[in-house]
Amino acid sequence: MCFYYDDTCDISETNIVKTRKAHKCEGCHTIIPKGQMVTVCSGLFDHAWFRYYVCEDCQRKIYSLAAEELEHGCSWHESWCSPLDLKEHLEERNAAWNPLELLNGTLAQCLEQVNAIHEKKRHSITKEVNGYTRR
Repeated sequence: MCFYYDDTCDISETNIVKTRKAHKCEGCHTIIPKGQMVTVCSGLFDHAWFRYYVCEDCQRKIYSLAAEELEHGCSWHESWCSPLDLKEHLEERNAAWNPLELLNGTLAQCLEQVNAIHEKKRHSITKEVNGYTRR
């Protein structure tokens, strides 16, 4: 399916942190209590600064979607679903698909698993250069 967004951020940073106060999740819009592990995304987009928080459950779903998209041939940048679009994309999926079964561990470990899938895919792509096939 691959996720395509018209524009990208001028500057962006994503970190996994423990909250010092309550925040609203950008994906499910629930309140994330103080002391929870979250993903915080910040940056500059279309000349405006932004910062938003994604709860652990939504971030695991985003990582799982990215892993599946990478496995199906999407590029790294096309594999990531925006938290704002998460609910819509999950509703389009088969009801039997459980994204939380795909990746295990902490958020950092889930991201490592997605990175490993990307690296495996990247190294297995064959390219024909000057009549020779390279791996």
